[in-house]
Order: sequence, then structure tokens, then C-alpha cells
Amino acid sequence: MQEFEKLTDEDEVHKQVGPVLVKVPVSDAKAAVENRLRFIEEQVKSVERQIEVKTAEQDAQREKIIAFQKANAAAIAGAAAGGAQQQA
Repeated sequence: MQEFEKLTDEDEVHKQVGPVLVKVPVSDAKAAVENRLRFIEEQVKSVERQIEVKTAEQDAQREKIIAFQKANAAAIAGAAAGGAQQQA
């Protein structure tokens, strides 16, 4: 956008359409770039929200696994000890 701020209405801006460069008004070019930047920013925000949701889901699953492991630690230790006694 810094480059557009330096342009005046008398300057020429061209847009590539297929193999041809087409002259477009500066105001139209500025509007197109602003719309594209706004779209990109919205997409970035959307992805960031998705990352936050997935991170929260991951944390919840981690807590469930830790709780499960703590709840079953005695049973796991008992099974391991019982297996060692049978081999002796």
C-alpha cells in the first residue's frame, strides 16, 4: 500500500489480464488491493481461530489422558508386578 500512497491520479497503473497489460484507474487499483488485503487478513484471522480451537481440544485431550493414567496407575503397576512374580 505504500507504493499506492505515492501515486497520483495522473500516474498509470496496469493490470495483467492474460498475456495483455490493461490500463486501470489508480482508484480502481487501490480498491482492488485493499479488498484483497482485507480478504487475506480475514483468512488469517479465521486460521488463527481454528488454531486456538484445535489447541484447546488438544489440551482437553491431554488432560483426559493424564487423568486416565493417574486413575489407572495402580492397576498398571499391579499388573506389571504380577507378571514379574509369575516369571520368578
